[in-house]
Amino acid sequence: MKPCLQVLRLYNFAMFWGRDKLGWMTCATLGLSLAACSPGSTEDSDDPTNVPCGSTRSGDVAVNTQAEVDALAGVTEIKWNLEIGTSERPAEGQEVTSLAALRCLRVVGGELSIYDNDLLPSLQGLENLQTVEGSVYIFNQEVMTSLDGLDGLTTVGEELFVYYNPSLVDISGLNQVESVGLSAHVYGNDSLGQCQVDDWSAHTGISVSGSDNLGSCP
Repeated sequence: MKPCLQVLRLYNFAMFWGRDKLGWMTCATLGLSLAACSPGSTEDSDDPTNVPCGSTRSGDVAVNTQAEVDALAGVTEIKWNLEIGTSERPAEGQEVTSLAALRCLRVVGGELSIYDNDLLPSLQGLENLQTVEGSVYIFNQEVMTSLDGLDGLTTVGEELFVYYNPSLVDISGLNQVESVGLSAHVYGNDSLGQCQVDDWSAHTGISVSGSDNLGSCP
């Protein structure tokens, strides 16, 4: 039983039986403990978005389950590569479905790879990511329809790849990108219109190679 639930039950017992059973001091102590377990408190919370920002990871980081993503809560910088996904599918119920725990992340010192997460609907949670010093790879995301969540990304040190995302229809989440060190490639996205790619290139001033984006254009 979680500590806050124990406190709540003891507090209810005290309020029902009164000070004759537990005494005023015990009742007061339980009341203070219950206040610490109020909805506004972060104590005993499993919510990874409550973790304060400020930690770093010094090596490569590879995650492919929701629990592993949540374990990165509070990390502001990953010194090397960050890989979210794997060709080996996680067990049912352990799939990555949210990147909310990555809300503190600002810098990836190597490559950022996001792929093969069949149940991940969006990149929400990466809004504070500003710099990827290596390349960015986003591919084989089955249900992702946009790149919203990357709105804070301004710098890609090497290459940008967005490919084989069958549901992707919008790449405007990359509109704040100011520089791609080498080249950008957007191709093989069955629902994305080539005009969307051309519009992004015109908006950012970044040339894009690749085609086979088969979606319709207005």
